[in-house]
Amino acid sequence: MLKRTLAVSVVFLLAFTSCKVTKVEHLPAASVPRPANEKIVGITTTAGQDVRFDAPGASVSGATLHASVSAKPYEISLSEIQRFWVERKEISKVRTIGLVAGVAAGTIAVIVAVAAATKQSCPFVYSWNGTEYVFDAEPYGGAITRGLEKDDYSELEHLREQDNRYRLRITNEVDEQQYTNLMELWVVDHDPGTRVLADQDGHLHTVGNVRELLNVRDSAGADLAPWLRATDRLIWEPEALPDAQGNLRHEITMEFPKPPGATSAKLVVNAATGLWGSYMIKKMVELRGRAARDWFWKIDHDPAEVRSLFAWDLREELFALKIYVQEPTGWEVRGVLQGMGPF
Repeated sequence: MLKRTLAVSVVFLLAFTSCKVTKVEHLPAASVPRPANEKIVGITTTAGQDVRFDAPGASVSGATLHASVSAKPYEISLSEIQRFWVERKEISKVRTIGLVAGVAAGTIAVIVAVAAATKQSCPFVYSWNGTEYVFDAEPYGGAITRGLEKDDYSELEHLREQDNRYRLRITNEVDEQQYTNLMELWVVDHDPGTRVLADQDGHLHTVGNVRELLNVRDSAGADLAPWLRATDRLIWEPEALPDAQGNLRHEITMEFPKPPGATSAKLVVNAATGLWGSYMIKKMVELRGRAARDWFWKIDHDPAEVRSLFAWDLREELFALKIYVQEPTGWEVRGVLQGMGPF
């Protein structure tokens, strides 16, 4: 059996300390006004191409980016870049929680219950990869008050064992209060060639022999395969513009091969809520004006108010997306994709 690490970190020590971390952010070109001043390690082009640069990264001269790719010269106009991959190393004196978990502990049960107030983003979780702490997760997005407290689960892709220990850090790097009630680490044994993933309710699923998309298109019929066929950091990010009928809703229709005799399937999605999600939540609260405090009190003390909020959110699909499956009776809702943190 092959031992792999899954799901969220866990911390019991809280301290104000400095933490040196490396983070690669995939930023829209418009949000990087001075790319020459950044360490750019890759880009996503406006054509949907994902390009990773050789060390030490790219340089910018005028309106052109220059780099090396697989030891060959590479250049591109800045106007053809959709996203910059910006690497930043920071020593940030922030609220930092650290966890050291023993490898010998075997399988560790994990449940994470948290709430974040004054919402702008979420806590950042960093995993020790054997050399340094690397950004690895951003749990419990959308929990802006105690009544919305929830469990969350994240796969830690970069976490590596060293000296019979797993080491993690969780930091608050934004102007908000964050409350973490419990954090634990799950270590799961599974067969080689498979992955173990947690759903929103903490149920573990073994995934293997994943079938690739046959066809994927938006409501206008445009082919989205270059963006959605693989987990490759290519992001489908449509413009927030209405269509010819004035609709602002975007839909994606996906087709997968169906094995003979199959009666059920698991949909594996690698997706995130954009930074717009945090902004949207903030504005939603601001719309309540002076009544915001009373609304928070109701959310914290009245389960019916929470159910009403979730029902409205699902109906409007603001922070969750319905998953429809084509049945003999038509398109039927068979699942919900919950909103996650933008990173």
